[in-house]
Amino acid sequence: MIRNLRLAVVVEDSTSMENPELLAKHGLCLVIEAQDDDSRQLTLMLDTGPSSDITLQNAQRMAIDPWEVDAIVLSHGHYDHVGGLLGVLTKMEKRTLTIVHPRTFNPKLKLEPNIKSVGSPFKIDEAEKAGAELVCTHSPVPICDGISTSGQIVREVAFERTEGFWTIEAGTLVQDAMLDDQALLVKLREKGLVVITGCAHAGVINTIRHAQRVMGIEKVYAVIGGFHLEHAEEERLMATLNELARLRPKLVCPCHCTGLSATGRLLDALGKQCVPLRTGDVLRL
Repeated sequence: MIRNLRLAVVVEDSTSMENPELLAKHGLCLVIEAQDDDSRQLTLMLDTGPSSDITLQNAQRMAIDPWEVDAIVLSHGHYDHVGGLLGVLTKMEKRTLTIVHPRTFNPKLKLEPNIKSVGSPFKIDEAEKAGAELVCTHSPVPICDGISTSGQIVREVAFERTEGFWTIEAGTLVQDAMLDDQALLVKLREKGLVVITGCAHAGVINTIRHAQRVMGIEKVYAVIGGFHLEHAEEERLMATLNELARLRPKLVCPCHCTGLSATGRLLDALGKQCVPLRTGDVLRL
C-alpha cells in the first residue's frame, strides 16, 4: 500500500506570485510520486498539458526530470490534456507505459459558437512512434499495490450529465459521452482513498463512487483535479456540494476546468478542507 504521496502541478490554467517563473496554460499536467511501505518509489504523470514546450519548461524549473517518470496516464483525449505527449515522450528517450482508454484518440469536436476540433493533435500511431508503450483498455489498470486507473467510469448519478461534445462514429456526427474519461486512484495507508481527476467529464461524484468500488474502500481522503463545473447549473452545483459534504473528504483540491465561481462555492462550503491548486503547487499527503 502507498505510504506517502507527493503531487506536483506542472501545468494548470493559473499560476501564483510564488511561482512567477512558471507558465500557466489552459490544460493539466500532474506529476505524482508515490512511496510504498518498502520505501520503493513510483513516479507517474497524469496528462501532459496542451504543449510539450510549456510542460517541459515548467518541469525543468520545478526540478522534475521526465526520465524518472515510470508511466503516463491520460485522463481523456482533449488537446489540453494530451497535446504535450509526443514532446514529453521524446524527452524521456525510452519506451514509456502510457495508459489510455480505447476512445482517447477518437475525433472530438465542439459545435458552439462554431465547429472546432478539441481532440488530440496527433494520431495514436504517432504516439507509439514517439515511444509510448500503449496500454489501451476500458478496464482499470492496477499500476502497483495501492494505485490504479479507474478505467471507464460507470455513470449512475442523475444530476451529472456529459454535454456539449461531439464525435464521429461510423461516419455520423453524434454526441460524445466522453466514455474515455478516467481518473487515477490511490489507496493511502491509514488515510483513505485519493481520487485524482483530469476533467471529471463523467462527473466528480460518479468518479468518486466508481473509485470506491474499484479500490474496495469507502473512506475518501482527498479529491484532486479538474471537476468540470465551470458552466454547471445551480442544481448540479448544489447537489455536488451536498455529496462532497456527505463524503467528508479531508481535502478537496479543485483546479483547471472547475471554474472560478464553482471553486468559490467549494471554498464557502468546505472551508479549510478546500485548497485550490495552481501551476507550481506541491501537495504532500
